[in-house]
Amino acid sequence: MRKFCLLLAIFAVILASGCEKKNKETDNGKAVCPDIPPEKVITENIEEPPAVKENEPSQMYVFADGKKVKAMRGSYSWRVDGTDGKSQYTVADGIYPLDAKEYMPCITLPCAVSSNDVYTAELIFDVSPKKVTAQCWPTDAFEDRRIDAESVTVDTIEIDYADGRNACDYILQLKNENYIYHVTAEWERDGYYGGSAEYCFYTQYASPETSTVQVDETDSVLLCGYPKKEYFE
Repeated sequence: MRKFCLLLAIFAVILASGCEKKNKETDNGKAVCPDIPPEKVITENIEEPPAVKENEPSQMYVFADGKKVKAMRGSYSWRVDGTDGKSQYTVADGIYPLDAKEYMPCITLPCAVSSNDVYTAELIFDVSPKKVTAQCWPTDAFEDRRIDAESVTVDTIEIDYADGRNACDYILQLKNENYIYHVTAEWERDGYYGGSAEYCFYTQYASPETSTVQVDETDSVLLCGYPKKEYFE
């Protein structure tokens, strides 16, 4: 009986010691299991993914006359290099621009005052491409595909950010009549991705009958939908 009591007392001391140790770990704010040494919990070195990795071409947005539309993305070819050394290729065949009017966004613009007026649209991408080119057709080409495409000027403006990043802004010279615009953007392989994509939108100028007409008292020039200050300063 005496031996049994002695063993029971020793067991009680060991149990109390274990509880005290566990309580100390809890009091120190270490939410770890006592069976796992704390220094083993965060020893893994996790590799961060690339800062930029596009699985498909960027979307393109068009800004003109204070309006913004998301261009219709058509055909594209794209390659993404995986961290395992394998590459994924994607080729998408989109609708031919002249057959896609019902899916294509339209930017409505005030009517042009004269044939000398020059309108522009800013092309914005989630990730800046290396090269942007464009062509266009009169909107009559929606009905008559025999009309040939015309080239369009795209100006590139390079932007240098304070943190060292570089980007490009693209300015498209718009025609002063209703036109369909077909834009091609190309990305060079930059370690992880690259390829090309096509985008479309069209413009619709308001007619003089539906535009707000203002007359300058000095020169008596009709201003279709534009504030007077934009032409006379």
